[in-house]
Amino acid sequence: MMPTLIEGLPGADLIAEGLADQSRALRSPAACLVEMASPRLADAGLLPKPATNTDSEHTLYNLLAETNPNPYPLYNSLCRRLVSFEQALDHRLRQTKK
Repeated sequence: MMPTLIEGLPGADLIAEGLADQSRALRSPAACLVEMASPRLADAGLLPKPATNTDSEHTLYNLLAETNPNPYPLYNSLCRRLVSFEQALDHRLRQTKK
């Protein structure tokens, strides 16, 4: 289920999937993206606290490498989607505080 705050944001599908995966303690690329965005997600109230795992980027790359012979383009694409999501979330939060 997608939190209302992130509905319609670019990459919200990945973040919702990652939040669900984390709640089931499932290690997935989407869960790694949530860990990477955890400070912003915690500030927005979507996580109880930021992740303490500091190797999320490496874990993401390694997970992608398990199923892709050349994971680098996919890794970059997912990171760009995450940045777009974070920027859109920041914008939405600024708009709701006005």
